[in-house]
Amino acid sequence: MANDYGVQAIVAVKVADGTDVATAGSGAVLFCDSDDRPTTAIRAKTADGAMRDVIQQSGAATLVAGTTALLPATVTASSRILLSLKTPDTKTDTTEYAALGTDRVVGIGGAGGGFKITALVAAGTINVADVSVIDWVVFN
Repeated sequence: MANDYGVQAIVAVKVADGTDVATAGSGAVLFCDSDDRPTTAIRAKTADGAMRDVIQQSGAATLVAGTTALLPATVTASSRILLSLKTPDTKTDTTEYAALGTDRVVGIGGAGGGFKITALVAAGTINVADVSVIDWVVFN
């Protein structure tokens, strides 16, 4: 059954010894394709039955005056950018970290594509005092 994005996931996550994550105690996690073959790429089946790779990029960035420079990444119109606070700057009142639509440049990373991360306060303005470190992941 396809989700709202028209993609059917057919990837299973297994621990390196072959057990599934639900019964695994610990160990390295790897992705397996629909035939239980290990793979480094996450594959998805679109609503029309075509297979495609789900590209994942990640990194960490330090805010300077509440924002970052453009972070090179491959960004499409449908990219999903996830942010996580890695090293907080506890002296600030940031309520949210965002990769705003106006700060996204569609294109290939290293050739102009990328995004900025911004620290926002409750009023929706930039918290220029924030110098936190933010982890990020882009899914295409």
